[in-house]
Amino acid sequence: METSVVRNSINEKMKAFSLKGLRVRPSVVSTLLGAIIGGLFFIGIYGVAILDITYDDWIRNATGDFAQSYYGWKFYRASAWHWPIGLMDGVADPSLTPIMYIDSVPLFDVIFKVLSPALPAIFQFFGIWGLCCFMLNGAVGARIIFRLTDSVCFSAFSSAFFALTTFSIQRLYTHTALAANWVILLGILLIVTNSERRSPVKHVVLWGLLFFLAISVNMYYVPIIGILMLIESIYIAAVKKTVLVGVSEFGASLVGAILAFYIYGGFYHIGSTSVNGGGLGHLGANLNALFNPLETGLYLTGWSKFMKTKPVAELGQYEGYSYLGLGLMLLLIIAIAGVLAKGGQWIKEQWNALRVEIIYICCAG
Repeated sequence: METSVVRNSINEKMKAFSLKGLRVRPSVVSTLLGAIIGGLFFIGIYGVAILDITYDDWIRNATGDFAQSYYGWKFYRASAWHWPIGLMDGVADPSLTPIMYIDSVPLFDVIFKVLSPALPAIFQFFGIWGLCCFMLNGAVGARIIFRLTDSVCFSAFSSAFFALTTFSIQRLYTHTALAANWVILLGILLIVTNSERRSPVKHVVLWGLLFFLAISVNMYYVPIIGILMLIESIYIAAVKKTVLVGVSEFGASLVGAILAFYIYGGFYHIGSTSVNGGGLGHLGANLNALFNPLETGLYLTGWSKFMKTKPVAELGQYEGYSYLGLGLMLLLIIAIAGVLAKGGQWIKEQWNALRVEIIYICCAG
């Protein structure tokens, strides 16, 4: 009871919050708090030195995909402009190379190439990218929780769990574009806010823009948000009986993905031998990925003091690292228990209603 009173008090104060006479909605306050919390966690983990855009020693001393991302950006910056704008020269002359295949962040590559004349000779955006990922993970996560709870207190507290996901931290400076969990969270946000005052046209356009954004970060996000979009499209068409909106949502998503893929050069020189499945069956995720800290030494060390590494089918399954962490696993257990409890209560209520109906029918008969 006391916790509820404190929470309600905080919410009331947040609702009354104003800045120079301008009222700020609680949803905005919770989102800003989530961004701030995410940013503070980033600085606490990585410090501020990597935010220096002229400091690149920490990247040049790295190996693997992260170094490739940085040098890919340097090649793209030095390249002449081509159409589509995602193509660059100098990597595999005389052929051009699509920016989206060098494991960088195409959106940031294009933005900073446009700004390149005003930038210093040595310029790295990966510190800024990391800060953006932490802040957006916290902000979008907080917005989702606020939509579900209408509580600034709960949403601000929950933002820490979205910002501190182990798989996001692990990937940030190995497969750097794959730390953008906020892309997936935006898809979830579109679904949970669909009942708000938003026209069907705007909702469809937002899905198209989200798919464009997903390609602009990394194409791996497309299948994930694609599943979310298909589920919502089917729900809209089957349950809400608005087939046109469901089909339009699918169409807009397809257009957004194809347009971005084209602009970033994804279709350049694609043929029957351009893509192969060399990593299929070796690089992937194990069924125990959510509960396996994978202390293998391959970019994966020091993630758990409590859980032991579990066996995997292939050594390359470190690529599917998705360890939740002990805290999230405990929360998951609590959530499942809550759902089962509510489900049991719902079944009991339905059974009681059905039993009354049966008695009524029998009596009437």
